[in-house]
Amino acid sequence: MRKLTVLLGMLALLLAVVPAQATVMYTFTGDDVAGTPTLLGTLFLDDGTPFVVSSQDFGPPIGTLQSAILPPSPLSTISGTFNGIAFTGFASLQIVNGPFLGDATFGQWIVRSNIASPDGSLLHLNLFINSTPGIVAISLIPPAPCCFAGPGSDIFNRSYAMVFSNGTFASGVLSLTVPELPTGLLVALAGTLLAFVMRPARR
Repeated sequence: MRKLTVLLGMLALLLAVVPAQATVMYTFTGDDVAGTPTLLGTLFLDDGTPFVVSSQDFGPPIGTLQSAILPPSPLSTISGTFNGIAFTGFASLQIVNGPFLGDATFGQWIVRSNIASPDGSLLHLNLFINSTPGIVAISLIPPAPCCFAGPGSDIFNRSYAMVFSNGTFASGVLSLTVPELPTGLLVALAGTLLAFVMRPARR
C-alpha cells in the first residue's frame, strides 16, 4: 500500500511537469557589440514535432550541406523584450552541417522566428549557435558554442540578429540556457522510479 501511494504521488508529479504535448523551454539574453544588455526572452520548442531532414550539393567550393528543420508549431513560441520593446511570435529550428575551412565541418543550430511588437518595429529574431569544427546533432538541445578566441569572437560563436520592419537589423552576443529537462529524459526517469517502487520487498 505504501509503494502504491508513493507511485501515485510520483506519477502525479511527472504529469504536472510534462504536459500532454510537451515543449522544451529556453531562456536567452543578448548584449550588443558594446556589451550593453539589449535582449531578454523565453523560447519554447515543440518536441512532439519531427525534424524534416534533407541534403543539397552546391558544388565547389561550398560542397554538400545537410539540413534538419523543426517546422513551425503552435507550441513553438518566442517572447521577450528588445531594448524595452515587447515582442511575441512563433519559432522554428534549423540545424545545418557542411564543409568549412577545407576538411573541417561547420555546424549551426539556428532558431528563426517571426515576431510582432506593439509599435510594429520588430519583424524577425534569429538566434545562432555555431559549432566549428564539429557536427551538430539533430536535437532540441543546443551544442556547445564554438571556441574561437580573441576580440569580437563571441559574436561568431553565438549571436542574435534582430530584423526591423524598416529593413535594418541589429546583432549581438547571445546567451542561451535550457532550464527544463527534455520530455524523453523525464519519461526515462519515470521508468526508473516505477521500477524502484515496484521491486519486490526484501524479506
